[in-house]
Amino acid sequence: MLPLSAFAAPINHGNFSGTTVDYLDVTEDTNSGDTQPLFGAPNISGDSLDFDPVGFSANSSGGGAPDQTDGQLKFMIRAKAGKAIQSISLTEAGDTSLARSIVSNEDAFTQVTANIFIDVLEVNFLPVSTTLNANGVMTFTPSGGDYLLSTDGAGNPTYNTSWTGNFFYELGPLLAANGITGLVTKVGINLDNTLTASSGPNSSALIAKKDFDGVVITVNPGPDNVVPEPSACVLAAFGLLAAFGARRLRG
Repeated sequence: MLPLSAFAAPINHGNFSGTTVDYLDVTEDTNSGDTQPLFGAPNISGDSLDFDPVGFSANSSGGGAPDQTDGQLKFMIRAKAGKAIQSISLTEAGDTSLARSIVSNEDAFTQVTANIFIDVLEVNFLPVSTTLNANGVMTFTPSGGDYLLSTDGAGNPTYNTSWTGNFFYELGPLLAANGITGLVTKVGINLDNTLTASSGPNSSALIAKKDFDGVVITVNPGPDNVVPEPSACVLAAFGLLAAFGARRLRG
């Protein structure tokens, strides 16, 4: 049977207004049965949404079952009037500690992974008529996000290090690859973040996430690629409907 916490409802932290974009429906969830919140309520500065996780960790000691903590973070990003979303940058940081008894040759292991899914929802403030999505993985240093005491510890009974992860995505090429002109004005982000720890009977492993940041790079469209104001899009739509109706009457 799964613990009751595995069925806990997602936590919606709400909406946050940045300098040139808004973050909408910032929501976290978990499918590993851990107590929420894992990310915690964010703060916003400029166009950066910042989280300071407390308790987002995985640990194992004495050869117990491997521990895995899986947290999901979902939100939408909407450009403000006259702005457009050019790219998205996600970063995170944490630390890990591996140890064994001096007389033991047992190993200990930790790992951090992050998969990112992006959906383009609006171009020039109008809903897209086709599915536009992309996905990628965060790049971690050191050791690619995998930490093994026997390897990273270089034969020592302990190993401690901080780690960082980075992800950057340009949205323009995604539009070009689908034959779409214009600028992205609304996207959806889904992050799946996992921490794993395993140990032997005489070793221990701990990994924790301490920081997560999402930064949106926006542009002021130039005269050759102006993004219309949302109200202008609505007026244009009504204009098209009126023109269509007039043609029907003349017919």
